[in-house]
Amino acid sequence: MTPSFIPTPLAQFVLWFDQFSTKFPGYAVLFGFTPAEAAAVRTDFLWMQFATLQAEIFKGESTQRITYRDELRDGPLGLPASSFPSLDTIVFPPGSPVAPGIEPRLRALIQRVKNHPSFTDPIGQDLGIIPPAVVPPLVVKPTGTANPLPNFQVQVTYFKDNHTGVTVECQRGSETEWTSLGLKVRASFIDARPPLVPGQPEVHRYRLRYQDGDNAVGEYSDIICATATP
Repeated sequence: MTPSFIPTPLAQFVLWFDQFSTKFPGYAVLFGFTPAEAAAVRTDFLWMQFATLQAEIFKGESTQRITYRDELRDGPLGLPASSFPSLDTIVFPPGSPVAPGIEPRLRALIQRVKNHPSFTDPIGQDLGIIPPAVVPPLVVKPTGTANPLPNFQVQVTYFKDNHTGVTVECQRGSETEWTSLGLKVRASFIDARPPLVPGQPEVHRYRLRYQDGDNAVGEYSDIICATATP
């Protein structure tokens, strides 16, 4: 997080907004906000995250299609035909799309919080809207979502932030050990493994970590979950 209370780089902004929108409902009543207003902050975050991830996905899809086009034209000769890149299913956040102006709306809300007589520096530091007394080192970790699809499939989407990709690990059901699903270089992938118990729904827990070349970068993401169902 940067000293400015709203980070400018997009990946840092999404990470900061996730933390703020998770903590804000715990303070909302103190500052005179209704439950609906508190919920709207989280909804804004979910649509901001969705739009950011979709832009990353389609950037990668463009690269995949250019590679396919160039291979068709230039070869090399003797290779079998490649499959045309497929487009993953788009899973929208619940509810209607939010109105434009998420950051201006957020800044106005934060100013209202800061103007309230109950506002204190410790609360501002906890929400991330004023710099802490000691600025912590920048947290580098992916953010992402996991959404169930039919036939026990789960779509995992993440923000690459100019890294090579992410390594993905997963726990299913009652598993306590993490299983590596390898390096993913596209911004979205589908976990299509059959369930551990045939026909039974199971919770999938994923954690992601940035990878550049052969090197792991930063911290693991927060754990993201989805229930795989028929």
